[in-house]
Amino acid sequence: MHHSSYYRVKRFVEICLANKVNDKLSILDFGSQVIGADLSYKSLFNCPNWTYTGVDLCVGNNVDFVLKDKYNWSEIADNSVDVFVSGQVFEHIEFIWLTIAEVGRILKPGGLTCILAPSAVGMIHRFPLDCWRIQVDGWLALAKHAKLKPIVCQTNWEALPAWRDGSYIWDDCILIATKE
Repeated sequence: MHHSSYYRVKRFVEICLANKVNDKLSILDFGSQVIGADLSYKSLFNCPNWTYTGVDLCVGNNVDFVLKDKYNWSEIADNSVDVFVSGQVFEHIEFIWLTIAEVGRILKPGGLTCILAPSAVGMIHRFPLDCWRIQVDGWLALAKHAKLKPIVCQTNWEALPAWRDGSYIWDDCILIATKE
C-alpha cells in the first residue's frame, strides 16, 4: 500500500474508533498481505480489547486467514465483524459489487467499514489485475448495493494531500460507512 492509504486509515482509527478503546472489537483487514517493505494497518489496531485479523486470498506476511473465494466468504459468519478495513485492494477485483456485498453481509449492525482505492490514474499495478479507479459516486453506488450507510465518502479525506509515488499521484477515494 502507499503511504497515503496508511495515514488515512490511521485518521479513521483516531476519529472513528477513539471512543471504542474499551469495547471488544473484531477487526478484519481484507488484502492484508505485506509485500516487501510495504506498510501494514495491523499496528493501527494495537489495542488490548481489539482482535485484528489479516485476511487475503493467498498465504503471506501479515495474513492470518486465507479466503477460498473473493466473492463468497462462506468461512466468515453473517454479522460477525465490528470493523472492516481495506486499502488499495478493490481496484484489483473484477466484480467489486460482489465483494462489497460480502462486506455488508459480514459486518455487524452498527459496525464500521473503511475502504480506500485510488481515484486517479496512477500507474498500472497488476496484482494480478488493475481494473478500477473509484470516484465518490462509485463508492456511494457500491455502498447502496451492500446496504451500507455512508458516513464519509470523498477523495483525499482529512485534507491530506494527494500522495506522490514516484511520478504518480493516487488521490485516494475513501468510503467510511456503517451497517444499520
